[in-house]
Amino acid sequence: MTEDPTIDPMIEGSVAAPERPDATGQTIFSIVNIIISILMCCCVVGIIPLVFGILAAIYGTESKKARTRDEAEARIRTALLLNIISLVSIIICLAVLILSWMWIRTNIDFRGFFRKLNS
Repeated sequence: MTEDPTIDPMIEGSVAAPERPDATGQTIFSIVNIIISILMCCCVVGIIPLVFGILAAIYGTESKKARTRDEAEARIRTALLLNIISLVSIIICLAVLILSWMWIRTNIDFRGFFRKLNS
């Protein structure tokens, strides 16, 4: 079995494989989005950002398996877009949670409610 001389840079006259772009930043970004989304899943609103974070992680890791540099860069750009969508949806979900909490706190009299329950 002979090796392909175009892949091995140690063989004289061979061509080195093209250098792949680094997707580590996108992978870390997606892991952070996934962790925040998992913490928000107790409030149910974290499911949407979780899905986008998982998809971004998949595209980020799949860029390492790309055959060409252009294909790897396209997957990294897709991972970046999915990470941004996940981050924006996290911010929107947090805003909705905070506004809901503020509305409930100002419009519902919990003390009176619990007094009626104890009576």
